[in-house]
Amino acid sequence: MLKQASVASSVIVVVFAGQIASAGPVLDIDPNLMGIPRGGIVVDQQPTQLGGQSSDALFMDSFGDPVWQIQADNITLGADLSVGGLSWWGFYGGEDQPHLPPSGDETFRVRFYTATPNSLPDESSILYEESFLNPPRTWTGRRVLVQGEPDEFVYSVALSAPVSLATSELYWLEIAQIGDLNSHFRWESGFGVVPGRAVRNSLVQTWRTISGSLAFQLVAVPEPGSVMLLLLGGSIVQCRARSPRRSRARQAR
Repeated sequence: MLKQASVASSVIVVVFAGQIASAGPVLDIDPNLMGIPRGGIVVDQQPTQLGGQSSDALFMDSFGDPVWQIQADNITLGADLSVGGLSWWGFYGGEDQPHLPPSGDETFRVRFYTATPNSLPDESSILYEESFLNPPRTWTGRRVLVQGEPDEFVYSVALSAPVSLATSELYWLEIAQIGDLNSHFRWESGFGVVPGRAVRNSLVQTWRTISGSLAFQLVAVPEPGSVMLLLLGGSIVQCRARSPRRSRARQAR
């Protein structure tokens, strides 16, 4: 019986190792769970490295005037899920502007919206909002293929509370840098699961849809039963690792 359980636990470990390898470096890892991911990536829109538009609540345009533009991307899931974390890709600057991240503090605002009857972000129905001061920002080692070839960065955050999203419902995710006139953040374009995104700005202050998608990942909170199964599997593996030492100790006596 123990042998069968050990085989089952080995399969679980192999499956999760495969998930970690295929998901890439952006995963929410809990050190208290022996390196087991808190949840799987349920939306994965990888960056195209071909550009991206502003998603910044305040920046200067190429003429030195203060302006703003906010973007959101649509989400439709195939199952009821609770989102506990996310990552996104972006870069800085515009034409004839420095392509450097802020030298001081940086704040990003994350919002989840339900949709209006005409399938746009519903400003009167914000499911979740949280601002993150200096979220982890990592250079990917790549550059974005626009003028100046700016560095590409990836950002990862864990939400302070999970966001519950229902099957087949339309939602919108907004990510924007806020509060820094001298920094110009651009959310990188991505390979969209659901085509289309929404934008509003200083000129047109209501949401409108445009073509293209944005680069981000959503990480789900796992079911408690899944975590317990994995913990059990890890315990069995540890027991197997200790048993040969006990056998050798008996032989020595």
